[in-house]
Amino acid sequence: MAFYNFNNLDFKKKRDRVYLKSITGEKLQLTIMKLLPGEVTDHSHEHEQMGYILSGQVELTIGNEKKTLIPGEGY
Repeated sequence: MAFYNFNNLDFKKKRDRVYLKSITGEKLQLTIMKLLPGEVTDHSHEHEQMGYILSGQVELTIGNEKKTLIPGEGY
C-alpha cells in the first residue's frame, strides 16, 4: 500500500505506558509514539533515527548530550 492515514490507525500497546501507531515498509518505518507521563526507557537503535515532538515534552540523551524537547523540536 502506498498511502496511509494515521487517523484510521489505532494505538497499539507496546508495553505498559508505551503505545504506537506504525507504518512499515521494506527498509523504513514511521511511528507515532505515545508515552504516558513519567515513562522512562533506555530504548536505543544502532541505525540512524529521527523524531519530532507533537505534544508534551520528552528528555532525550544522544551520546553525551541531554536535552528536554518540546512540541516543534526534533532530534
